[in-house]
Amino acid sequence: MANLRSRTSGVAPQFVSQGAGGQVWDGQRLGGRTKMLRIEKDGGGCVTRLRLSGRIQSDQIASIRSEIDDDCTKKILDLRDVTLVDLGGVRFLIGCEDEGIKLVQCPAYVREWMLRERAEEAQPGSSDVG
Repeated sequence: MANLRSRTSGVAPQFVSQGAGGQVWDGQRLGGRTKMLRIEKDGGGCVTRLRLSGRIQSDQIASIRSEIDDDCTKKILDLRDVTLVDLGGVRFLIGCEDEGIKLVQCPAYVREWMLRERAEEAQPGSSDVG
């Protein structure tokens, strides 16, 4: 289980463990509710596999990126336990695929959203203004 980093008033709870196969919890307090992302990292040989659980939101992408940025040639994101993704998260996942990172067990709604985002980007004259 992950170690609990001390929690003070007004500071988001964060759970972190050290070493290979560790877990990282990236939590932020928002309006009395905590939005959480759990990252479990498995590495064997030259394969890095991250299992993500919870919510992938724009402000948590740096945490995911820091865990997956290593020298391994094969990288896998397991999205089986992802419950919510925002637009920034979808764009991040598209970028991961473009970089050769394999997405496995991707929820159907996330895959569909990624396909729509790719289609929008491919259209001439498409813009990000909404």
